[in-house]
Amino acid sequence: MKLTCIFGHKWNGCKCDKCGEIRDEGHSYTHFQPSATGKCVGTCKCGKQQELEHDWVGGKCARCGLRWDDTYEYAISMMDEKNYYDAFKCFERIEQGSCGGSFEDKKNNCITQAYEHISNLIAQNDYTHFDYVKHVSGSLFQMEANRKTFGKKSYTYTEKVDEQICSVIKENIDKKDYKSVRGWINSLNYLRSDICKSINSDTMNDGLYGVAQQCIDEKEYKEALEWLQALPRDYPNRAEKLEECENIWRHDSRNPDFCPKSTDGKHEWKSVPGSEKKIINGVTNPIYYTDRCVFCGREERREYVDYDAIREAYKYNY
Repeated sequence: MKLTCIFGHKWNGCKCDKCGEIRDEGHSYTHFQPSATGKCVGTCKCGKQQELEHDWVGGKCARCGLRWDDTYEYAISMMDEKNYYDAFKCFERIEQGSCGGSFEDKKNNCITQAYEHISNLIAQNDYTHFDYVKHVSGSLFQMEANRKTFGKKSYTYTEKVDEQICSVIKENIDKKDYKSVRGWINSLNYLRSDICKSINSDTMNDGLYGVAQQCIDEKEYKEALEWLQALPRDYPNRAEKLEECENIWRHDSRNPDFCPKSTDGKHEWKSVPGSEKKIINGVTNPIYYTDRCVFCGREERREYVDYDAIREAYKYNY
């Protein structure tokens, strides 16, 4: 004890204002920060730290400001709900935040479990799973793209998923189950555009034609056109089916380019007087105007840009 406090300290919390001595009581913890242990850590002016449970208010800690969806517990809960992508992103945010630490093993675990989950669904060959498989496989692709790897990025699990889907597509083509073929092709991840690579080309083309025919039977002519156009030009009956679908779709009321009052189903556009103009650096650009069909009265807003006028106005700035 210093002589200044011989008759007693003047305590201000844990510190004496007169001699500066520190005692292990009366601490005042402030400047709270999230810790790697998942706690809320406050620091006293004397340097001592204390860990407390987070004070959650509306999804955010009232002391340290940590969001609930940036916590280890949140990531684990997402994995329990099979929401592997959100868990993966949460582990990334924890790594990049003030808590620090490495969660590569946890992120790799997210990728592995996501693959196993998708693989089990594909093996069931259930048409109700198409959209969900597409969503989860897209998330799998994003996780593999974000994973820290040395050298070239690896999409091992995404490629395995696409190969498994291709196998199921072939199986359904053999069974002539074109409804399933259609769904599984649509669920393929965009990483592989060469979907026919692992399937015999003739078999795949038969599948595409079968899907197109199913679309025609369901009066989905626009989609049928897309499947037919994916076929080789010399595929039997392709040209005839294309012409048939194009003629029907041209006069289909669902076609945005169809005019119900013209004889050929085509609009005839005529400009409506009174256009909106925007002046840019003394040049009237762009010019907005309206076209109206002389048959059905449908209107469409157009934009015209006079690039020659723009070049003339800015020629000294080039």
